[in-house]
Amino acid sequence: MRAFILLLFLLPFLASCSPEPEKKESPTTRENIVQNSPAVKGCLGCHSKKLDQAHDFPCVECHQGNNESSAKDLAHQGLIAQPAHPDNMQQSCGRCHAKQVADSSHSLHFTLKNKVNLLRHAFGASENLNSMVDIPVAALPDNLLELADDLLRRRCLRCHVYYTGDRYPGIVHGSGCASCHLSFYEGKLTSHSFLKKPGDKQCLQCHYGNHVGADYYGRFEHDMNDEYRTPYTTSNDYFRPFGIEYHQLEADIHQQKGLVCVDCHNGAQLMGRTSETISCSSCHNKNSLQEKLPENISIDSHGTYTLLSVKDNQKHIV
Repeated sequence: MRAFILLLFLLPFLASCSPEPEKKESPTTRENIVQNSPAVKGCLGCHSKKLDQAHDFPCVECHQGNNESSAKDLAHQGLIAQPAHPDNMQQSCGRCHAKQVADSSHSLHFTLKNKVNLLRHAFGASENLNSMVDIPVAALPDNLLELADDLLRRRCLRCHVYYTGDRYPGIVHGSGCASCHLSFYEGKLTSHSFLKKPGDKQCLQCHYGNHVGADYYGRFEHDMNDEYRTPYTTSNDYFRPFGIEYHQLEADIHQQKGLVCVDCHNGAQLMGRTSETISCSSCHNKNSLQEKLPENISIDSHGTYTLLSVKDNQKHIV
């Protein structure tokens, strides 16, 4: 009897603690779903658009797809995710920049033929290739040259413009034209504003090892295996932005003074519009300057040569 009375006493409390019955979808809920759908139809309903003035046109001009739908599957039909990739840049970038695209496709930045041929000849190749895309593919490499070709594709060429780099914060970049003219970090596009001239950050996405680029900043890669490198790594992405540790030595005097890579390595050279090479005497020899004045160097009435830096428009006396 006492138990029955106690149960009657507890019933109101038990009822108040029981979970509420599942609510059926109401018209208000459906209205909320509609309200949370993209307010703008097409690409801009889901993607923010922060383009520079020169490229401020509809996304589908480069990426294709369907700009008349807000449904992901329909909007992405025929989408070109990487319109600046070498396989796509002719039909996208090339419509406005035909000469630059045509020239760059034959430049060393795209073909990498010097490095490719140097390595392949060391492993027995007898003929030169015109581009990295001409490297033969062997399903099961069984000789030195085929192994070298496999190494080139799997490792050595991953910083190349046909790829987007290794998964390190400072290395991931775009492909094709976007390799130099868009900004990436930690695997993501940080800005869709195209750079007229790339900064050193773009250059170091590929030139971070012991070759031209890193040495400009006084960096020299450790030559030890991972397990012997110091300091010991952490789990943070930013600890190894380039996937390597390096000795920090004295930076190049030009870098200390504020010059950036493209102050000397101009677009005509980098994009294959000229085979002309540069050297110290290109700027530091009056005869060379009088013969051909670089586009970013001027001379005043007193005979003083001045270089205007791309980075901050600062003037440097040559």
